[in-house]
Amino acid sequence: MCCRSSRECTLTYGPWPSRMSAAEAQIKRAGELIRNLDVKSIKGNYFLVTGGAGCFGMHLGRALHLLGGQVTLFDKAGLLEDCDPSIKYVQGDIRNQELLMKVCKGVNCVFHIASYGMSGLAMKRDKLVEEVNVGGTQKLLKACLENNVKRLVYTSTHNVIFNGNPIENGDETIPYVPLDEHKDSYSRTKCMAEQLILSYTGKKTKDGSTFRTSACRAVAIYGRGEQRQFPQVMLALEAGVFLATFGSKDILSSRVHIDNLTNAHILAADALCEHKNHISVSIKAVDGNLLHRVNIGTTWAAALP
Repeated sequence: MCCRSSRECTLTYGPWPSRMSAAEAQIKRAGELIRNLDVKSIKGNYFLVTGGAGCFGMHLGRALHLLGGQVTLFDKAGLLEDCDPSIKYVQGDIRNQELLMKVCKGVNCVFHIASYGMSGLAMKRDKLVEEVNVGGTQKLLKACLENNVKRLVYTSTHNVIFNGNPIENGDETIPYVPLDEHKDSYSRTKCMAEQLILSYTGKKTKDGSTFRTSACRAVAIYGRGEQRQFPQVMLALEAGVFLATFGSKDILSSRVHIDNLTNAHILAADALCEHKNHISVSIKAVDGNLLHRVNIGTTWAAALP
């Protein structure tokens, strides 16, 4: 159900039916697909999710918890909704080095989702966007090495390689968009942060372990609980705006469902385990698949007659 408030359009959902147990509700909320994942590196391990109070962060945190992981959600914002009491929540700023050192203690793997400036007025706050997306990432990487964290998966964006020009048969060898050609600070700083994170792969932690990193380049997310993309679509429909894609019908850059993005992150983290002997991964998440070769086009909006 979509409702309009004086501040913004938000999605509201009714309570879970009383006949559904808490465990069943969690599984339903986190996504049915995670139960079919053949991942043995989650149970008993400790995970930190930065940006964990948002829709995707909470979704990923629940999934890790249901797979047997010990989860800490870290975010400056408050939780969007209640979660299992065994999931730890720490409120704090990604720019706080001292706090990052504390929350990284004992962690096996970090999922770095926290970012700033993707949309709205925040896009114009260039200094703050860079402080969070680049400076915060630098401090998190330092905390990881100091606390012997072995794996980090970064939630990046396809904007690091896409600036509006179509990409055909693209793969991981596509060069980054030059920093001075990005159209906004968010895309530029996400590109800087991804390159920084991937450059840390192979570095040694304080105890001599090898640090491994991965980047998942997500496109627009949709799914239950998402409050950024879908409400915009609903507002466009209410305003009589028709969304259409111009270009090849074979374009594969569809929006990614939150369940599939969750799975992509979990599988990326699993691939970074030491026994699998992988060092660094960069993948493009597309609804239903992890594609090595993708086509990217542009979506336009036009008013209905």
